[in-house]
Amino acid sequence: MNNIFIDKKFYFFTLIGLPTYIISLILNYSLVEILLFNYEIAYAITLTFLIISNFLLNFFVVFKSNNKKNIYKKFFYFFILLIFFRFCDWLIYMYLIINFKIWYVLVQIFNTFVFLIIKYKISKSIFLD
Repeated sequence: MNNIFIDKKFYFFTLIGLPTYIISLILNYSLVEILLFNYEIAYAITLTFLIISNFLLNFFVVFKSNNKKNIYKKFFYFFILLIFFRFCDWLIYMYLIINFKIWYVLVQIFNTFVFLIIKYKISKSIFLD
């Protein structure tokens, strides 16, 4: 079993995802505070943005897949698995906000770290099949 913290791709994966993460924080905050969306809906929109942008970054930059023929198949697998984990992410987000009255942005940051390794493992298995 490889140690994920030795894997150079893990750090590249994290670094390349940082801009989308920052955009997602701004998007979530803007949807709630400026456009007055409910935080539940705002986070669902934010997660959708993250799934699509992260797929494109992983496919073309991090794992540099040369097989463009399978892009739709890989997107389907990526989407299905990430929807499941993002749903878990969303449930934890809602649970912490409702039950512990934690500010939604802090919960988003917390969840990012919780799901980072899971998301990397999924991405690696899909793109390096």
